[in-house]
Amino acid sequence: MGHGVPFARYDRDDVLAHTDEYFGVQALANDTLIGGCVCRVREDVSTAVIRFVATSPDSRQHRVVRAVYMQAFQVARELGCRAISLGTDPALYGHIAKPGLFSFKTALRFTPIPARFFGTMDDPDQAPECSAWTR
Repeated sequence: MGHGVPFARYDRDDVLAHTDEYFGVQALANDTLIGGCVCRVREDVSTAVIRFVATSPDSRQHRVVRAVYMQAFQVARELGCRAISLGTDPALYGHIAKPGLFSFKTALRFTPIPARFFGTMDDPDQAPECSAWTR
């Protein structure tokens, strides 16, 4: 993770304390983990929030993130969630200032909405003008 921040490590204790609110999706190639995500179900707003995503360095060319998201969307549907959030991002374009993240999310038909919609459970330190993504 050359350009990332280990947010999952910072939230580890909270995730483990609320395992009934979380589900995970993993992508395997020949029994090798190449990607995955950890999602939190927000029953109060009937939303699954994709909190943490990681993939192997060469996964972009194989569209692993897209496959992981599609499986997470399916699990969220099965759990009865009416919406999905790809989380908040203060730069809208990602932690590295490139337009790819915005293009990627909008290509999945997500629309930016105010982060305050998610209250204090989703990135409480983010400024109100940050965007969350919902379907």
